[in-house]
Amino acid sequence: MNNRHKLKLKLGRRAAYLRKCIRVNDLLNQYESSTSIRVRVFMEYIKPVVPVSYTTFNNMLNESNPVKQLESIEEEIKKLSK
Repeated sequence: MNNRHKLKLKLGRRAAYLRKCIRVNDLLNQYESSTSIRVRVFMEYIKPVVPVSYTTFNNMLNESNPVKQLESIEEEIKKLSK
């Protein structure tokens, strides 16, 4: 495997993770209210859709601007595909 292929694989994995982060944020916005308990929301609504641990879930919430990161990664993958 050459370096270009390895980089594409690495970016692809990161893009998949960021898509999950975006999905988790959408689900959290949909089901969490000011009186809900986050662990309960995670167990009932998020874990069945995105099967990750609670620690990973919290890490996903800490990602800074996953939409922008995903867009830049997709652009970079397109450049590498040429």
